Amino acid sequence: MPPNSKISDEHLSINVTDTDIPTPNRGGSLSWNNVTYSIDLKTKDDNGKPKSRTLLSDVSGEAKRGELVAIMGSSGAGKTTLLNCLSGRLGTGHLSGSVTLDGRPRNRKTWKKLVAFVEQDDQMYSNITVRETINYAARLRLSSSRYAKAEKASLTDDVIKSLRLSKAKDTYIGDGLTRGVSGGERKRTAIAQELVGNPEILFLDEPTSGLDSNSAYAVLENVKAEAIRTGRIVILTIHQPSNEILSLLSKVVLLAGGSTVFFGPVEDALTHFASLGYTCPARKNPADFFLDLLTIDEETHEEDTARVKKLQEAYRQLDQSNVPVTHPSEPKISMTVSLDALPGDSPEPAAGWSNNWFTEFLILFERAWLDVLRSKPVVIASFVRTAVLVILIGFAFWQLDKDQRGIQNRAGILFLWPINQVFVTIQPIVATFPLERVIMLRERSAGSYRVSSFYISKVLSQAIPAVFYSMLACVPLYWMIGLQHSAWKFFAWLLINALETTAAVALGFMVSSGVETVQMAMAVAPMIAVVFLLFGGNIINNGSLGWWFKWLHYVSPIGYAYRSFMQLEFRGLSLSCQPDEPCTPTGELVLQQQDLNGLSVWACAGILVALSTWWFLTGYVLLRKTSKPKMKVL
Repeated sequence: MPPNSKISDEHLSINVTDTDIPTPNRGGSLSWNNVTYSIDLKTKDDNGKPKSRTLLSDVSGEAKRGELVAIMGSSGAGKTTLLNCLSGRLGTGHLSGSVTLDGRPRNRKTWKKLVAFVEQDDQMYSNITVRETINYAARLRLSSSRYAKAEKASLTDDVIKSLRLSKAKDTYIGDGLTRGVSGGERKRTAIAQELVGNPEILFLDEPTSGLDSNSAYAVLENVKAEAIRTGRIVILTIHQPSNEILSLLSKVVLLAGGSTVFFGPVEDALTHFASLGYTCPARKNPADFFLDLLTIDEETHEEDTARVKKLQEAYRQLDQSNVPVTHPSEPKISMTVSLDALPGDSPEPAAGWSNNWFTEFLILFERAWLDVLRSKPVVIASFVRTAVLVILIGFAFWQLDKDQRGIQNRAGILFLWPINQVFVTIQPIVATFPLERVIMLRERSAGSYRVSSFYISKVLSQAIPAVFYSMLACVPLYWMIGLQHSAWKFFAWLLINALETTAAVALGFMVSSGVETVQMAMAVAPMIAVVFLLFGGNIINNGSLGWWFKWLHYVSPIGYAYRSFMQLEFRGLSLSCQPDEPCTPTGELVLQQQDLNGLSVWACAGILVALSTWWFLTGYVLLRKTSKPKMKVL
């Protein structure tokens, strides 16, 4: 941010003219001309070709530095579609026209470094503070070769001060379980983490949605001040702004049915509509007046449609005449802008990554690990769950006897425990990417990091606590149950537990990468776990399986853990017999009867490693496919 930039009054309602903002050689304005966008429908015409629907038709306009340009219109008018077209966030459909930055076409490779996009859903990590959220964005987006870590921290503090977040900087973002910042502070934090990357252009989708009037005004007042201070272009969509918010807007783009009905200052819009016979009542909010003009109601469809077409045609003629509309001079403000510090004067950003892979990984792992450690309800619940399982299972199977009844009891606990490990581990992990996909796509669209660094950081941040809780439970259980007192068998028990838990983590991430919603993840995960349970080697004897089912046994981590545990416990175990009961005197006979010989403990360990690797890699491929940012640049 320019160190010598200032605004005379941070609470001032700001309006500026074009002459107020110095225009650098590059990035002075964003222009769009005759932008048309259509999508193919599933239905087909008589010739068998897909029918199409036009969402935008010949839309033109311009946004200059320091301006707040608002796209307005009724629902379905094309507001968000136009915003996505200008920001380059469209991945499908047919797009034509031109969008230029200071008269030059956009460069697909560097465009994402020049723009920032604040979505309507301002999802962030709930257990990270405001300052940490902004600082992580700075560390990920700003080049390490140009900015030292201390400089990124200083930029973070500058943005916090500019958006008046100083009082909330050490407060968690919060969610339904964790108390956090207010709605206005949350929205300003979402904007701040985009501004800290020093973009040329800031796009905002419904930034006032869900906020009260005071918070909404405060958010846009801060954005306006920041736009003037840095000479940044700001384009936003907004539905029904208040009079106070309208006073902050430099220009409005009024859309109806995907076409422009007016582009220019609010005062000029009122003058233009009045010349057509539509005068805004004295006490009516102009924004409400605009929406009334542009909305097509079902009950008055023909009348409203005729009015909208009249407005579209009137603006088309006005636009073609190229006659400037005169409007009253607007008040200026006292400010100083350093041309050397303007983002538009900076060199063309590099098309590559801001950090090397390892730096990305360290930053992402630090953030993910903090989020895990600070999730107090989850941490407490995990410890309580572990303690309850140890107490219930440990005392239910306390010091098992080495007799014939002990065979069933041992087989029962040695099958129950790997089942528990899979179910307990996989359930929370499958929700990871569906919950964080919005964050990931937003950060990936900004070119913040590679998929691989993000994926591995998430895997490690979830695998470490999963294995930790597994070890915390299986150490006391081994001695409470009374399994064989052998050092190598005890450590082999720990190893197989860790490997099976890791396999469950890998399976969870594979499912999480391949589904879009939490509901879908929660439906798929138990189904897979039940299949692995069924073919785990205890319920159905593996030797009796047909070839069409046997392959399921080969991919069951429960089966390999169960086989390993049974071999560790029953090999070398002597069992007592009563005179009046069938007798299986040795553990080796038990293994033979249940068809659990063959693969050794170490072979099972190797297969668990192979399954984990396979599922981790599959998860990465799926995540890479589903997290590719949409980008269509004219």
